[in-house]
Amino acid sequence: MRKLKIQEIIPLTIQGEGFNAGTPCSFIRLFGCPVGCYFCDTGYASSEGQLPDYKEMEIDEIKAELQSENVVITGGEPFVNPSFAFLLLELGEKTVSIETSGIKYNDVLTNEWVTLSPKEHLNKKALVGKQIAQRANELKLIVSKESDFSYYSGLVRQFKKQNKPVYIQPEWSKMSQCLDMLIELANKNGVKLSLQTHKLIGVR
Repeated sequence: MRKLKIQEIIPLTIQGEGFNAGTPCSFIRLFGCPVGCYFCDTGYASSEGQLPDYKEMEIDEIKAELQSENVVITGGEPFVNPSFAFLLLELGEKTVSIETSGIKYNDVLTNEWVTLSPKEHLNKKALVGKQIAQRANELKLIVSKESDFSYYSGLVRQFKKQNKPVYIQPEWSKMSQCLDMLIELANKNGVKLSLQTHKLIGVR
């Protein structure tokens, strides 16, 4: 049986961000990410010397923990997990959403909802691939200063041209300092504000 490195499974929670915010879901956090965002809240920040713990689980074990028909797969970075494609195939009866930085793509995708949250402005090696940018259903930008948003002006234009939603979301630790700026950016650029509502209401 195929095994995956799993950092965390939340059997039942809500999606707190983006287009599907407020939707009950199960949450699968796959292990591993090479990007190293300084604000990473799951243990991959480049300044940290120790990676988070994980356990290897067979796909049947993973499925047994899921308590919702909606499943969100995130990381880390899902697409770097060698058995990610097999997990998607086995979750075919579920409504699946994937959150990715866009550094890798796998054409096994079918009907999954894909959130592209690029981190290229933080790590110039974390380039967004053209295929995933074209395939993604929504764009979610983590913004703490105006230049974070302007860096992705081309992607914003691409998604808006395709009538796909674009969200700007404050980096959590700096939300109080940058929220007014994000509201102004959303108003001027015709994009939407996303907040990490799961954190605001105190759920995982």
